[in-house]
Amino acid sequence: MIIVSLCINAALILVLLSVVVTDFRGRYVVVSQLLGVFVLGGISILINGSFDQLSLAVIQNCFVSLLLVGLCGLYFRFVKGDSQFLDKYFGRGDLYFLLALSPLIAPAYFIPFMICGLLIALFGSMLLSVIYDRQNGIPLAGWLAGFAIIVTTISGETWQWLFSEYSINISGHG
Repeated sequence: MIIVSLCINAALILVLLSVVVTDFRGRYVVVSQLLGVFVLGGISILINGSFDQLSLAVIQNCFVSLLLVGLCGLYFRFVKGDSQFLDKYFGRGDLYFLLALSPLIAPAYFIPFMICGLLIALFGSMLLSVIYDRQNGIPLAGWLAGFAIIVTTISGETWQWLFSEYSINISGHG
């Protein structure tokens, strides 16, 4: 089972690396990459956890992602007077990538992951814009995928540490 888990983790890291490359080079994310992240992340959690953990993570993390983007969109629409938030400021590929990340992270750690990932994207893009003297937006999916690779590599097994005893106990048993 360990070999299967390592193979899944290696495949997931390769897919995340492809997201980094395509988002930084061409500012797009391919649907097959999104499906790969979602499916491989789900399989990894099923190997290391349970279907209950997977379904809870997907439902809650998708809700948080959609809530975050929806509130930002409402802010831009009513406060800034700009109704094109999802096209001008936050790419659809970035939203789809957030949804694809949903099975990878325990709900209790999704918001801290997002905060760290968004800060890395902000400061990393600022640094790159100073070095290269131009930047046309922030490749958010690429930055988040890079951060996910780092966390995956450091943790040793994909997100297993996020589903430790500190996670939400959804089974109701000890």
